Amino acid sequence: AICDAQSRLQLSAYTDLRKWFQGEPSEMRHPDSSKPGLRQEELAGGTAAVSLDGLQNWSDDKGAGWRTMRKAVAGKNKTESRWFGANSWGSWRMAFLLARLQHQVWQRAAQAPEAPVAAQAEAKPPGA
Repeated sequence: AICDAQSRLQLSAYTDLRKWFQGEPSEMRHPDSSKPGLRQEELAGGTAAVSLDGLQNWSDDKGAGWRTMRKAVAGKNKTESRWFGANSWGSWRMAFLLARLQHQVWQRAAQAPEAPVAAQAEAKPPGA
């Protein structure tokens, strides 16, 4: 993933991918119209089911797409969200994939500070 120092996707790095998602069916013609952008096998019970934890689709008078949130930002008690519009990105699939990627990047960034501590604990000789 191409990100900035705050683990936010650099969206300009993904704009050239839009062409691969052209010709997508309308929202109502997706395998599950309540989860547009997901393939049949990614839905619950599918052969490649994906977790939607931290992801939510939306549709209102301002637009529609997928969003993701993280609960805390670098020790601050605040929430940050990223919104990926289906119209802006040219498809529901692209909006979903970007929201999911952003969520995964945030999850890994949140775990990164703990990794060195865990590695140090494992590296200690027994009885130390």
